[in-house]
Amino acid sequence: MFWLKLFRPKDIPNRKTDWNWRIRFYHWALVSLMPIYKRGAISDVVNVGDLQVIHNVRDYWYEQELLRFRIDTAQHLEKQSSPYNIKRKYHRSCIFNWSESLLVFHDGKSYNVKLGKDYSIATDIEGALKVSSSRDIILRSEFSAKLSGFNKGKNQITKPLRDKQVVDEPKSESSLRRKIEVRDSVPPAHSPEESKTSKFRGFEESDIF
Repeated sequence: MFWLKLFRPKDIPNRKTDWNWRIRFYHWALVSLMPIYKRGAISDVVNVGDLQVIHNVRDYWYEQELLRFRIDTAQHLEKQSSPYNIKRKYHRSCIFNWSESLLVFHDGKSYNVKLGKDYSIATDIEGALKVSSSRDIILRSEFSAKLSGFNKGKNQITKPLRDKQVVDEPKSESSLRRKIEVRDSVPPAHSPEESKTSKFRGFEESDIF
């Protein structure tokens, strides 16, 4: 990717007929790298009510260059049934500068875990954050917060999964799993006014009627 940045043109003429050999070579290189990029690029979005979780593994600089040359990067989603399984070779090529992130959006606030050159966690949600010490063999993080909007307006506390092993995905800052348990408190099935009975000559008479 370093060599590609050296050939990066500052200005791109609107007409392809006005492109010089340098711009044409740069465009050819961008298109040629697309099959390699598709093997490692990921963008997963999960929407549950007003809660949104996004997991990205992308090279944003490369994608920005594709947009500069108006190369198609739009979404092409097709409806599928679950469980969904496809045989596909997944590989993150060292050519690209991968950036992995996990984003959670709820009630206008966000929680962002980013893994690139640095490992960072940023959020404007009030809660308790725990991160692994140097003695931990796995880099772990745990965030617990009270979220509004669940259970008809009653706050519930998020309870993350603990020590759950994931076989098909390596443990990293973006593969953090979260489990939100919503438990409804159901009151006992009693009528607000209990019926009162009285005995009259051996018969029971209820005054609820």
